[in-house]
Amino acid sequence: MREQNRYFANSVQPIQTCQTGGYGARLRFPRKVWDEAVEKAGIKDIRFQDIRHHVVTQVANRHGIHIAEEVAHHKCIMTTQIYVNPTHEKVMQAFADIQVPEGVTMGS
Repeated sequence: MREQNRYFANSVQPIQTCQTGGYGARLRFPRKVWDEAVEKAGIKDIRFQDIRHHVVTQVANRHGIHIAEEVAHHKCIMTTQIYVNPTHEKVMQAFADIQVPEGVTMGS
C-alpha cells in the first residue's frame, strides 16, 4: 500500500479561492485559508491539527487503522494510534460486538 501513497501525495494541491475574482484567481494554501476562516468566525481554541485528528479518527472508525495510516501518510502505525481518538460509545460497541463461541462463558 505504500506505493499508493505516491498517488495521494501527487494529488494534493492548494485550495483555490476566488478573492481576486473568478476561477483561477490567487492560489492559497489550506493553512492560511483555515487561519482566516477561524479568525473571521471568531472561533477560539481550535487548531488546524484538530481537523487532521478528527479526519484520521473518522477514517479509522469507518475503515480501520491501517487505512487511516495510509490516508495520513504515516510511516509507523504508532503515529496513527496517537491521532485516533475513539469515543466511549465506539469502545463499548466494540465490546458488545464480540461474538463469544458457544459453550464459552464470559466473566469471573
